[in-house]
Amino acid sequence: MNKIIRVLKTFPGVRIEIKGQAGSTGDDMTNQVLSVARAEKVAKSLIEVGEVASDQITSRGFGETRPVATNEPREGRAKNRMGEIKTVNE
Repeated sequence: MNKIIRVLKTFPGVRIEIKGQAGSTGDDMTNQVLSVARAEKVAKSLIEVGEVASDQITSRGFGETRPVATNEPREGRAKNRMGEIKTVNE
């Protein structure tokens, strides 16, 4: 997080998107809400703790719709409970 904060403060024109995801345990709505909360928590931390400008950050949750691994074994579900931060070119 500290590296991300340094980049955003050094380059105020940089924009990032924080994407939250969830595994497939539980129902679709619960996983969607969880993924949104995950992304928003990271964004809030960058803004409040890192004092990053809020207009540099957007956040979205994707629930279980974009898995990076199969959800069958426990290890695959664990890999899908994650967040991703990408720079956004405008």
